[in-house]
Amino acid sequence: MPVRLVIAGPDGCGKTALLVRYLSKRFIETYQSGIDILYRHRAVLQDSTIDVEILDTSSCERRGFNGLSACLSWADSFLFVYDVTLQRARARLFLELARTVRDNAAISAGSAKERRLPAVLVGNKTDLAYCGHGNNKAEMEILSSQFRCRHFVTSAAEDPKIIDLIFTGLIAEGHLSIGQSHSLRKASLPGRGQLQQQRHSRPSMLALREEDLMSLESRWLPATTSGAKKREQQQEQQADG
Repeated sequence: MPVRLVIAGPDGCGKTALLVRYLSKRFIETYQSGIDILYRHRAVLQDSTIDVEILDTSSCERRGFNGLSACLSWADSFLFVYDVTLQRARARLFLELARTVRDNAAISAGSAKERRLPAVLVGNKTDLAYCGHGNNKAEMEILSSQFRCRHFVTSAAEDPKIIDLIFTGLIAEGHLSIGQSHSLRKASLPGRGQLQQQRHSRPSMLALREEDLMSLESRWLPATTSGAKKREQQQEQQADG
């Protein structure tokens, strides 16, 4: 069963640039907008191969919140992107997040088993030094804590390692949550016949240092994961040797 990830955000915030940076390790500045694209991908995490479906959505304004809510009912994890260079992004983001979270809560209302999506808020385009995103970041930290999601600021142009960590963490959390909530998610994606679909055939083998992987596990994964156990066993064997 594939892990399903939805990426959403306003027009021009760099959603596709972040995704392509993760999948191909390349930065491409210009993309076709206004369409939804479903990517099929295979990720390798802790010696396991995980099938992933990533829906790169059109802008929240075009899709509408009913459409976005339908996508979230299909997903296992959620990435919301905003542009740190836009002053008006703060008010727009607040409204979009508030309504998205409200709609997502309504999906699981009446269910005996709560379905809460792993979610991340990402501010993109920090490479544009004149943007003055420091104040924006502080406000977004407050907002992310209110909505109980992680918050990162990064650049699709300059921060491939951070982007790897973000996507890998979301995929890992989505994978862990499938066993708890797969019966509550929708089997098919709304409007699938109108989607462009792409397959990314090369697995993403993350070239992370040991301390990076340990940091990822401590931030995203429970301490009881098989990867953490293997690492502890290896350390014990080295100590005994």
